[in-house]
Amino acid sequence: MSNTNGSYGYSTPLPAPRTAPPVAVPRLLSLAVGVSLAASGLYLATAVLGFLSGRAALESELRAGVGVDSQDLLTTLAGPAIDAAYGTLKMRAGIIGVLAVVAVLLAFAALRASLVARIALVLTLLVALAVALRTVTDVYPGTGIGTGWAAIALTPVAAVMLFLPAVNRYRSASRSR
Repeated sequence: MSNTNGSYGYSTPLPAPRTAPPVAVPRLLSLAVGVSLAASGLYLATAVLGFLSGRAALESELRAGVGVDSQDLLTTLAGPAIDAAYGTLKMRAGIIGVLAVVAVLLAFAALRASLVARIALVLTLLVALAVALRTVTDVYPGTGIGTGWAAIALTPVAAVMLFLPAVNRYRSASRSR
């Protein structure tokens, strides 16, 4: 009687499959994801500050430009214009907030060095950058301007870091395992 490997009476063990050693996530990728998360958090803070104090910033800007001290007169004369401008601010802040949340999710997906996740993350951050740039150069609350510019400054840093050669080597090594 022969067994499955063709020998009579003695079985030879099958060779163990070779496994490659696990590849450690490079610090550069972790740092790039951290910078992306920081930029996303700052975009989110910019959006929240726009929601919370955008109307007050618009009223104070209008009051300073017109020279009207009375709140009743300002509300009567420019109430509809302030409402329309605040609606625009809220819309932009909402877009920035949604993009920031999407960028956070994509940043965690990019930890695996997935090319699609990294490209989607960079595109999301660049769209958030464009909307935030338009927003912070308009009438916006002072602290929102600071967080917006900080996020704008971090976005290109994250975009470059996500595609440096060390990250691409890690992707290649992890795919070949």
